[in-house]
Amino acid sequence: MITLGLNLRLSDDLTGMEMTTNILTTSATTGCGQYGEGDPVANTWEYFQIPTDVFQYLVDHYADPPTIGDLYQLGNDALGNALGEGHPGLDDIANAVDMINNGFDECRFGTFNGGFVPPDLQSLPGSEGEIAPSARRSPMKSS
Repeated sequence: MITLGLNLRLSDDLTGMEMTTNILTTSATTGCGQYGEGDPVANTWEYFQIPTDVFQYLVDHYADPPTIGDLYQLGNDALGNALGEGHPGLDDIANAVDMINNGFDECRFGTFNGGFVPPDLQSLPGSEGEIAPSARRSPMKSS
């Protein structure tokens, strides 16, 4: 949660990024910088599937579609014991947060809609195509 919180402070785009599906598709980038230098690199796709119970809880209790900021709020609510009955487990919430942190590591571009999805995940709605021009990037860079 701390890592995601710090990265959300670095990128308003990341906070408001809508999760229109529970599949995050990311690609490497040719550059990394505060002002979004660089372009996506073809055939460097990585896929991250947010646990279904977390995604559905976000849709039902936060927003439709939820944002990464909503996921961060869910994590804080869970840590503060502020969730009612039927919420996802802490392990699933932590897993979802970790997927965002790892998915955008090294300034990768990412999208929850329009991303190419491998054949074993194509049965999920709204998950076909290629990285959209509206894909967001994160300033997250390991040092």
